[in-house]
Parts: sequence; C-alpha cells; structure tokens
Amino acid sequence: MAEGSTNWNWKSQYNGPTLSKDAQLELYDEQLKHADDLPNIVELQHQQQLLVRLKQQHCTGAAAEDEASMAGIFKPTLENGIRRFDRLIKEFSASQLDAAPLVRVSDDILVQLDHVLGQQQLSELLLEINDRILVISEKHRECCAARDQAHEDGVMDVEERESYRLADLGEELSNAQAEKVRILSRLLDEVNVNMAVRDAYDKKSQEEIGALEAESEDLKARCERDLARLYQLKKQVDGAERQMLEKTDKDRSQSDDVLGDLMNRQTDAWDQVGSLLKLIRQLELERHQEVKRRMDAKIKDEKRRIEYGAFNGVFDKSARDYDRTVTNCDTRIHCAKLMGEFLHSGFFVMDKGLKQRGAEVSDALLEAQKAHLETYRTLLFTLGDIEYRKERKATELGENIQAAHIQQELCNDSLNPNAKKFSDAKKDLLKLRDEIQLAIRDIRDRQQAATEQFQPTDEALTAAGVAHAHPVQELEDRRLNTRAKMVEYKAMALGRSGAAPVKKELEGLRQGLNETRKVIGSRGGMNSSVAAIAQ
Repeated sequence: MAEGSTNWNWKSQYNGPTLSKDAQLELYDEQLKHADDLPNIVELQHQQQLLVRLKQQHCTGAAAEDEASMAGIFKPTLENGIRRFDRLIKEFSASQLDAAPLVRVSDDILVQLDHVLGQQQLSELLLEINDRILVISEKHRECCAARDQAHEDGVMDVEERESYRLADLGEELSNAQAEKVRILSRLLDEVNVNMAVRDAYDKKSQEEIGALEAESEDLKARCERDLARLYQLKKQVDGAERQMLEKTDKDRSQSDDVLGDLMNRQTDAWDQVGSLLKLIRQLELERHQEVKRRMDAKIKDEKRRIEYGAFNGVFDKSARDYDRTVTNCDTRIHCAKLMGEFLHSGFFVMDKGLKQRGAEVSDALLEAQKAHLETYRTLLFTLGDIEYRKERKATELGENIQAAHIQQELCNDSLNPNAKKFSDAKKDLLKLRDEIQLAIRDIRDRQQAATEQFQPTDEALTAAGVAHAHPVQELEDRRLNTRAKMVEYKAMALGRSGAAPVKKELEGLRQGLNETRKVIGSRGGMNSSVAAIAQ
C-alpha cells in the first residue's frame, strides 16, 4: 500500500515569520538571543584590568594601610570592584549578552577614580612652598636679631640697613604666604569641582542603571507574553493534529472495510468469471477509483505530517530562543544591580575621600591665612617704623633748611661772604630731603601693595569668624603711641612735662587715636585708612 512509504521528498514552507504571524508575536527574530550568539566581555575585562592597575599604582605599600589616607580610603572600594567585575565576567560569559551598554555606565566613575587617585598628597604639593617659607622665616629671624642688636648698640646706619633688609625679607615672606594661600584656594576649588562632578556622575549612573533594568524588564515581559502566545498556538495546533489523526484513522478504517468488501466481492466475481466478467470490470474500475482516492488522501496526510513536523521544529527553536532571551534578561538585570552596587559604593567612598581632602585643604588654608596675617603685620610694622623715622628725619631737615635760609638772608643783608656757605648747605639739605621723601613714597607704595595683597586674606578670615585686629589699625595705634611717647620724652628732656602745651599736644594725640580707631573700626573704612597712611 502507498501508506507504507515514509520518505516523502517534500519541503515545508513553514518558517519563523509564518510562526510569528500565526502567533501574533511582538518581538522580531533579531531581538531574540540565539544559541550561536557569543557574549562580548572584552570591554568588561579591560575595565577590570584598569581597576587592578589603579590598585597597584595607588593602593600599595605603607600608605594603603593608613585608613585615613586617600589610598586607605579607596583600597577596599577597588578590591570590591575587582571582585564584582570577576562576577560580572562570569555572568556574561554564561550568557549571550553584550556587556558594552553596562560598561559605558561605569566609564565615568573609573575616569574620576583615576583622576582623584592620581592627585598629589597635600604635603607633597606644599613641600616646596613650605621649605621656601621656612628658609625666609629663618633669615627674617636672623635679620631681626641683627637689627635689635644694632639698636641696642646705637649703630643707626646698621639698624637702618637691617631695617630695609628686614622689610625686603618681610615682603618675600608675605608673598610666599600669599602664594601658599593661592595654592590652597586652588586645591579647595578643585575639590569642590570634583564634588560637583561626582554628584553629576552619580546621578547619571543611577539613571542609566535604571534605564538598563527597565529595558531588560520590558524585554523580559514581552518575551514572556510571546512565549504564552507560542504555547497557546502549540496547544491549538496539537489539538487540530489529534483531530486530523483521528479522522485519518477513521477514514482509513472505513476504506479498509470498503476494500475488504470489494476484494470479497471480486473473489466471488472471479469464481463466476464467465458470467460476471462485466461485473469484474466494473468492480475493478471502482477499486481503481478507491485506490486513487486513498492515494490522494495519503498525499494530503503526508503533506500535513511534514507541515506539522516543520511547525514543531520552528516552534521548538523559537521557544528555546525566547527562553534563552528571558534567561539573558535576568542575567542582565542581575549584572546591572551588581554594577549599581559597585557604583553606589564607589561614589560614596569618593564623596568621603573628597570631603576629607576638602577638610584638610580648608584647615591648611586657614592656617596659611593666619600665618599670612602675622607676616603682613610684621612687614607693616617694619615698613611703618622705617616710614616714621624717615618722616622724623625729613622734619628735622625741614627745620635745618629753614635755619640755613635764615642765616643766608642775614648774611646777604650784611654782605657777609658766609652767605655762599649757607646757600650750598641749604642746597645739600634740599637734595637730601628730596631723596628721603622719595624713599618715603617708595615705602608707602610697598605698604599699599602689601595691604592690597592681604585684602583677600582679611576677607577670608572675617568670613571664617576668626577674631583679629587689622594690622593697619594696630600700626596706627603703634604710631600714635610712639608719637605720644616721644612728646613725653621731649617734655622730660626740657623739664616741662607738666606744661599746658605738652598736655594739650598729648590730648590732641589721644583724640586723634580715638578718631582713627573709630574710622578703622568698620571694614568699609579700611581703604580710607590705608589711603591716610599713604599720605
């Protein structure tokens, strides 16, 4: 019989698009993970190697054992990151996923980790300027001792020379302190910038991790819906196949009954060959028709069987792809959560490290500003002493010039030849007074420059709540006290310490001192006080 053959050389037209259309699937074949898809973990391995390199370069040796240092703070985070990347590599290797989208999320924190760990320690950055300040301070102390010794010995020319040298050293020290303040301010600005960048990167990474998880959850849900549709279609096709098999078996049984009856009748007919030849021919014709109908039915049945087998093959492949895609979605969600934990830990530790560095820089900046205050005060007092003495000398020269002019006029009146001598003396005194006034203007310019340089430090100390008197105010107090003391000494030398003019002059000095304090008391009047000193 024709049913005995099973090697029907027919090719089914049933394929993936046909299955997708019949089951009304949402996903395309390109969106599914296939058995021959290979995972991409090259960039993940590269990032793990970068973490290992950062640990080897910055978190080894004695510094890494100190938990308060930057290396000690970041070492646990780097070790934790290396372990998590090992786990991520294993997870991705067992899947068909591309790790590139997840790797891009961690690019920012690795770049910032490299930048933060690559920064020099505060002690290293300030080493050169601290050495410079130390050397200048030592020279300043030696010069100050030499000037005081010259003052005790009464060697005024040496004292004046050392005073000028002390002022020069004071300016160098003030400039060095101001440079240290600028360095620390720049470092504090860098820390603030790093904190802002860290906050932006943290927010961005959390958004990207959330987007990856949402995308994977959405793809997983769509896969599960398509799988449900596939199994529903499979159930319907299996039911239809069972019905067709039952119908085919029933038809074949009926056909067997008909063929058996015809065979029996044909046998009887052959027994009556002579008389029933016509009937035999008729029965043969009926038999031929029945066999032909049976062959047509077999062809249809075999075609149906082949189509059903092709459907099962396409279904099984698609179902495996969907199951594999769901598994990969779970893996991707798990890996995204692992990466999110690493990023959260990394940004938390980076925030801690940056805050600690900011605190160190702020403390060092405040100490540098206090040192700048002391240096500026010393410089201003040194320049003020020189200015006071130069002014006193200029005043004495003015009196001498007036006396020489009077003597010259008296000699001229009597045609005394000594008039030429007094005229030459007056010219020499005028020339010397001009040189002293030029030196006074230079000192005032240096005071003005030092005060302008100190102005940002003064504002910073005031903002930090550090109580301090402005050196300009202290200099004015010192100057007025010195003048009052000189007036008393002069009165004592003349034996008129209780005279009314002396008391009046002292009272005027005290009143001027109080008025100056009132003016300088407000920070807004500080510039006018500096201008008053320059005059």
